[in-house]
Amino acid sequence: MKGLCFKMLLLKERVVSGLVSKLKENEGAGVIEVAVIILILIGLSLIFKDKVTELLDSIFGNINSGLPSL
Repeated sequence: MKGLCFKMLLLKERVVSGLVSKLKENEGAGVIEVAVIILILIGLSLIFKDKVTELLDSIFGNINSGLPSL
């Protein structure tokens, strides 16, 4: 009976350590995904920089023209 309990404890430790190692391995994947998304956003911002600048200039121009002078 003691041998069976000892084997069960060893099995439990192996399962828990295996799960912990798998979770640690997947942490790096999240970092890589975030880095790729940031790189894509930077690339898109460089591609559409002129269009975004024109849009913001237009919006702020409309806001400034609608405000009364101080």
